[in-house]
Amino acid sequence: LFYRLMKEPRVPWKKKLYLPAVIAYLLNPFDLIPDVIPVIGKLDDALLCFMTIRCLLTQADKEVILDHWDGDSQVIDDIEFIINKIEEDFLPRNFKSIIKKLDSLVGC
Repeated sequence: LFYRLMKEPRVPWKKKLYLPAVIAYLLNPFDLIPDVIPVIGKLDDALLCFMTIRCLLTQADKEVILDHWDGDSQVIDDIEFIINKIEEDFLPRNFKSIIKKLDSLVGC
């Protein structure tokens, strides 16, 4: 899906930069928070992945996503539901404010 969205002209080019940037960050041996720190070390990676998927799914038109999705459309609805549920119910308030600030920086 992400590969096809990267080739899709209806997806803004700025949004297409997120996935390769995240992959490069995850493969990079240097982290903002070192992975050797238990739990918190993986938190920056998980948050970045969450934000990237959230941004791509919320900023790309749903019709565009479904045009490139081979599976059942209910799966996309379920992913959106889970992302919204995580954001609303599980993220601490300070994480929500960080996400909002980062969203404004990257345009999500």
